[in-house]
This record gives sequence, structure tokens and C-alpha cells, in this order.
Amino acid sequence: MNKAFNKRLNANNWAIYAVKAWKESEKVTTKELNKDLKTFSYIGKSLKKFYKTNDINIRIILNQIIKLNNVFGIVESARMLFFYWEDPSYHSAIKTLLIYLNTLPKSIPEVDLFKIDLDERLIKILESI
Repeated sequence: MNKAFNKRLNANNWAIYAVKAWKESEKVTTKELNKDLKTFSYIGKSLKKFYKTNDINIRIILNQIIKLNNVFGIVESARMLFFYWEDPSYHSAIKTLLIYLNTLPKSIPEVDLFKIDLDERLIKILESI
């Protein structure tokens, strides 16, 4: 990944970062890239449902994050996940899931990972699988 993207992601550079991080970039089609980017939306909808109803299909969420890691890269996916949901209410869930998958980077420019608490409800669900 280009060193220029060590800076914090913002609304102006997020899409460019995603395209450059995309592992399938040799055969880029807008349709394929958009399909992979919709994974972020799916994760967001699932987390929103979890926070409203306490219901979550944890295995599907974990698989979606693994897919993002495979398609974009581990650090790149984490950066995009934390940027995509600037609302800190999702950050504890994202951090918890990434720790469970052992894919949480040591640091990223978008957030201070040490200041984000783990989601205790998700920990209990993850311990049961």
C-alpha cells in the first residue's frame, strides 16, 4: 500500500484507499468492487440490529470480516471498518470482533484503539461459539 495512505482516512480519500487496497485490482470492475464494498453495509446493519434487539448472527459477521480481510488486507480492512462507522458506538463491537479474529492492528490513524472498550455482550456471544 502506498505510504501516502498512512494519513487518516476521510470522506475524500476513503474510496480511493479502498480501490488501492482491493486485492483484485488487476481485474477491477465496478460491479465486483461494489459487491465487496457492500460488505461494510451488511456488517453495519447487523450491528445496528444487535444494538437494538440484542440479536446477531455472529458467524455471518465473522465471515464477512474475514472476507474483507481477504479482499482488502487486514490493516486496510480495520482502517476502513473504523472509518466507515465514525460513530464510536460501533467501535467497541468492531474492536471486539477483530480481537476475536486476531486481526486487530496495533494502531491505525483513524482511532486510538487503546481508548476503545470491548463489548461485553459480544464477548459472551463469542465465548459460546
